[in-house]
Parts: sequence; C-alpha cells; structure tokens
Amino acid sequence: MNWVYEHFLAYLHLSIADCDCIVSQKELNNLSCFTLLKNLSPERGLKLVKEVYIEFLSHTEEEKRAYIRENVSKFLRTEFIKNRVIVDLEDAVHLKDEESEEYIMFRYIRKVINNCK
Repeated sequence: MNWVYEHFLAYLHLSIADCDCIVSQKELNNLSCFTLLKNLSPERGLKLVKEVYIEFLSHTEEEKRAYIRENVSKFLRTEFIKNRVIVDLEDAVHLKDEESEEYIMFRYIRKVINNCK
C-alpha cells in the first residue's frame, strides 16, 4: 500500500463508523467531506475513502487495531497533527453515548495516538 496521511485518516474514521458492522453509503459520503479531507475535491475524497474501505474490509478486527497501532507514528508525526485528528474524531462521535461501540473505538484510537512517541 502506498498510502498517505489522508488514507490513514479515512481508515481511522472507518474504524469508528464500522463499529455497528455496517458502513452505509451515507457514512462513506460523509467521510469524504470530513474537515481534514477538505483539501481534496469531493470526487477525490470519495475515491480515496472507497480505496481505503476496500482494504479496511480485508482486515480482521485485530488486524485493524494492529494497523492503527503500527502506523500512528508514521502518519501522525507532530503533536499538532495528533491533536487535530483527535478533535476531528471526537467531532464524529460527539453525539454518541459514551458507552456506544463508536465512542469506545474513539477512546481506543485516542489512547493509541496519545501513547505514540
């Protein structure tokens, strides 16, 4: 995989969206418009999200968590970027109950990001 930061960001969002085991077309469309993907055209954003989704679907739950753990330091290199990503992910789950699967996944990702050196 020849991924860049935006691919990883989409992967993180998909990890949260997939907690209910279904990622709807609406969720895919919304992902391509997230704050941190704004620098891409809507068409390119949707194409990128779909590329990531194909790879995402091929991973088991443990592989997804391992991919996140192993790649945070590669794609989120500065404290500023880490904080932006955490805020963006929190915005995606802010309406969810704190005990929901989505919020639990957000907390896992936040923990991995915060523990990254």
